Amino acid sequence: MGKETESETNPYPVVDLFRKSLQAFNGVHDLIYHLELAKGSYKDSPATLARNSMLRESNVLKFVKNSSVMRPGYYIGIDNCRKLVILGIHGTQTVYDLITDIVSLGDGEVTFEGYSTHFGTAEAAHWFLFHEMGTIRNCLEKYEGYRLRLVGHSLGGATASLLAIMLRRKSYMELGFSPDIVSAVGFATPPCVSSELAENCSDFVTTVVMQDDVVPGLSAASLTRLWNKILHTDWAVQFSLEIGLTEVIFEGDSVMVIQAISQRSPDFSAYGHIIKDIHSQAAALQFSDFCHVSCTYNIVADALAKKVKSCMGLQVWLEVLLDDIAPLVCFDVH
Repeated sequence: MGKETESETNPYPVVDLFRKSLQAFNGVHDLIYHLELAKGSYKDSPATLARNSMLRESNVLKFVKNSSVMRPGYYIGIDNCRKLVILGIHGTQTVYDLITDIVSLGDGEVTFEGYSTHFGTAEAAHWFLFHEMGTIRNCLEKYEGYRLRLVGHSLGGATASLLAIMLRRKSYMELGFSPDIVSAVGFATPPCVSSELAENCSDFVTTVVMQDDVVPGLSAASLTRLWNKILHTDWAVQFSLEIGLTEVIFEGDSVMVIQAISQRSPDFSAYGHIIKDIHSQAAALQFSDFCHVSCTYNIVADALAKKVKSCMGLQVWLEVLLDDIAPLVCFDVH
């Protein structure tokens, strides 16, 4: 028997193609819908919120523009077309939000049912849990069959995500509505929970990240890693000069660090003095270049980096290949 062709196994290929295209369109349309809701929390009034989203002004039940410490600005609205009760929370916009951000980015953590979360975000989520659940419960009682959708950008996305997790872990008796109707969509959500908790909530929390946006990776731990990578690059350039190298290609696995050095990115003004030092030292070389290479594709560098963790003190190998590294070098060269 010959192999079945696609037309034999699927007599309606055009229909399937249309269905896939429709699904892709609906997915993009859904993202735009939630993005408008998240951006709406930054507006000045219910009227401007309605003009820039699918919500009617009459369906914006509560609009709180101003923030307070550990409580970003927000609104509560109703979407009758999608049968949703919506809580939109804005991101950093005032000094009060900045305080919440700083507390959230610190290394202080709180334990939430066995999982670790950041204190500032947890406090913001608790505020909504204790102060606005009555309003939301009344809405869900009035609009039977509606679901609760939490949306937010940046700090608002983190607060919405954590609030969704808190609500999902409560019972119908505690909430007055089913926890299964709760979901959250966050845009550029900064790290706010442990990896275990993030995996645990993946069914009802969606996070949208724009390419290499730095905010979703911004935490005390990531800032420490970034600082160390920049210092290591500075040391590598200095070490190259000390051992007499004249032409050097510096490889690193951090896109942000390589871009900052190559483009003198203003985003790294806090590390500007170190980047300036890297440039001044590299100028003394006849040739130098800074390239991004994933550690997955640089097995020699990855192996050496792992090896030095077990080494005591400074060790330098020139024109000598270690027995356990030599095969990797030969493989890399060929």
